[in-house]
Amino acid sequence: MNFLLLAQEAAPGAGQQPPMSSMLIPLVLMMVVMVFLVVLPASRQRKQQQALLATLKKGDKVLTQAGILGTIVAMKDEAPGEVAEVTLRVDDNTNSRIRVLKSTVTNILSRSDEPETK
Repeated sequence: MNFLLLAQEAAPGAGQQPPMSSMLIPLVLMMVVMVFLVVLPASRQRKQQQALLATLKKGDKVLTQAGILGTIVAMKDEAPGEVAEVTLRVDDNTNSRIRVLKSTVTNILSRSDEPETK
């Protein structure tokens, strides 16, 4: 018991707190690293996705987030109060079509050869 009391008394500077700036510097450094590792790549990816969606046209073969493969047969651009849609032909034999949100297109597998007409 006496040993514990002596050990507590012998600790130099036990009552002193480290300066606030020494605790703040690592926190600021962690936030800067977080911006470089998380925020900037996400922003870059969002810009790439928007550029991809802007170049979609009829006849492009695309892949959606749900894994649906199809060829674009119709597009409806975003209007006030509506969402942008893409109609995909998913089966050539039965001419099956499906409507999906334009924002769900993740990749263009092949481009159509015909120029875009408006």
